[in-house]
Amino acid sequence: MTHTDNAGETRLTATRVVCTGGVGGLQRDALVLCHGGPISGVEEAKQVLMQTKGVHGFYGASSMERLPVETAIRETVKGFKTIAL
Repeated sequence: MTHTDNAGETRLTATRVVCTGGVGGLQRDALVLCHGGPISGVEEAKQVLMQTKGVHGFYGASSMERLPVETAIRETVKGFKTIAL
């Protein structure tokens, strides 16, 4: 991803701070995962993982269970709303 919006810059800046000055800078054997906030989907996680050093993976919570369900429900409801009565 070459273009980043403000949220993209926030993701990258916050992750770099943790990796260089936070846990990653204090403890070499720490496992650093990105998670939450503006990292809510595949593209956001990919951006962080590709553009930062010292991040070992992504921890998905609502990104894996709640958000996909919300998207599926929204799309299904849109489909039903197109039925002409």
